Amino acid sequence: MAYSYRCIAQRARNPLALAAILLGIFTHSAQAANIVPNPSFSNECPPASGLPCSWFPQGSPSIARDTTTFMSSSASLRVTTTESNLGAYSDCMLLAPGTHAASFAYWVTDLSVTGVDLIAFFYPNATCAPVPSGIPVDFVSARSPFGLFWFEAAGNVTAPPGTASARLYLTVACNLSCPPTGATAHFDDVSLESVALAVTMRSLSATSSSTGALLRWRTASELDTLGFNVFRELKGRRARVNPRLIAAKGPGSYSFLDRHAPAGKRLSYWLQVVNLDGSRNWWGPVATRPPRKSTSPRRMPWSPRSSEVIQSQSKLRAS
Repeated sequence: MAYSYRCIAQRARNPLALAAILLGIFTHSAQAANIVPNPSFSNECPPASGLPCSWFPQGSPSIARDTTTFMSSSASLRVTTTESNLGAYSDCMLLAPGTHAASFAYWVTDLSVTGVDLIAFFYPNATCAPVPSGIPVDFVSARSPFGLFWFEAAGNVTAPPGTASARLYLTVACNLSCPPTGATAHFDDVSLESVALAVTMRSLSATSSSTGALLRWRTASELDTLGFNVFRELKGRRARVNPRLIAAKGPGSYSFLDRHAPAGKRLSYWLQVVNLDGSRNWWGPVATRPPRKSTSPRRMPWSPRSSEVIQSQSKLRAS
C-alpha cells in the first residue's frame, strides 16, 4: 500500500503559516471535545485523563471553548484566524504506525471560509519533537462547508513506519486571504482511531446509463469482511443507496445498480466495507462515466483516499 504523504510546504501555502507550524508556538490552551482512541463522544475529555484534549493556537489565530454551539458534547472549539491555513493544534499523542480513521465535526457560517482541514503530523519520537529530515503528514479535508448544521468529515490517514507520536492540526482556509476581522469555524468530536484494513481493492468504477448508475468493484483480498454499502454523494451530501447490506463472498467481483440515480448528472460514489467486528473502512470516491465499449472496471493504483471528505448532517450510521 502506498503511503499518502503531503509535505509541510504543500499544506502551509505562505511563509508565516509554515513558520508557525515548524516553531509550534505555545500559548494558552482551550478545552474542546475529544481526541480519544475511539469514537465515543458522550463526554468531554475529563481533566487528568491522560488523553490529549487541550488545543493551542497555531501562531496568530485566536481560539476559545464555545458553549453556545456544539455537536455532541457541552462545548466546541472556536477558531478565528486572519491568515489562511492556520488554526489550532493538539497535545502530543502517542501513535503507532499504520492506517487510522480520522474524523471531526465542523460548523461554518462564515462566507469567507472555503474549507477546513484536520492534519496529522507524524513524529519518530514520543514527544512530537521536529526532526531534520522533515515531518510526514496526512489529512482529511472539507471544502465549501457552509450551512446551518453541523457536518462531519472523515477519512483515513496513514502513519509511516517508525511513527511514535502525532499532533493534530485543525485549520481554516479562506479564499485568497482571510478578512481583517478574521474568519471563524467551530470544531467538535475529533477522533483518531486505529484501523485494520480488511479488504484490498483491485478496481472500482461507476458507469451511468439510462437505467441508473452501475457501480462495479473487484477485491483482491477479504479478511473478516461482513459486506459492503454503496453511498452516493451529490452536492456534498452523501446517502446510502443499497437497501440492505451487500454480503461479502470472498475475493472477486461485485456490482450494484443505483436505479434512483439522478439522470444527466455526474455523480460520485463511495464504497463502505463493513467488517465482522462492526468497524468500517472507505474506498473512493469514484465518479460516474458514460458507458464504454469495454465494461472492465477501471484499475485503481490508490488505497483508501484520506484527503477526500465524507460530509453529513449527522454521524454516519450504517445498518
